[in-house]
Amino acid sequence: MRFEGQRFEHVLVEGLEQGPAPEKSWQAAKTPEQRIAAARALSIQNSQASNLFNRSAAYWKDFAGDATSAWDADRLDFLLTVLKVPGRDCIRFKEYDVRKAEWGLGDQRVSIAQVRSMIDDRIRALGISKPKVWEHFNLPFEERRRFETLSFEEQMAALREPRS
Repeated sequence: MRFEGQRFEHVLVEGLEQGPAPEKSWQAAKTPEQRIAAARALSIQNSQASNLFNRSAAYWKDFAGDATSAWDADRLDFLLTVLKVPGRDCIRFKEYDVRKAEWGLGDQRVSIAQVRSMIDDRIRALGISKPKVWEHFNLPFEERRRFETLSFEEQMAALREPRS
């Protein structure tokens, strides 16, 4: 699926789930940070196993600190669009430099930390769960496909934690 001129293509391919069911892989994770780390690790594992675009191992390598790989940049680029983050065009049509962890075009630079902050601010503003956002990427194919057909409001409702 291609989003509004973004250079990242989020592809849903049936049958690519690798390893245990997502619920089992982060079931032991208790804190939000543990849930996010477990979901990110499984998502990377699935991406490497499927390697739909025949990428080299460098695509998943962090060159400029933790979670600064090209894979991370593509995932954040996708989240900017899905979450309709205000100012998301700041990286549109810009190249990501894995060695500097920033997008750039001419003199304009946007760091991966700035983009993460924009996404975190949007998650808080929408009242959605950051762990659920990351866990969403590991849902079975049919559930991800069904999510893509929902309205923005329905998608955001699905990304909220149930009230206890």
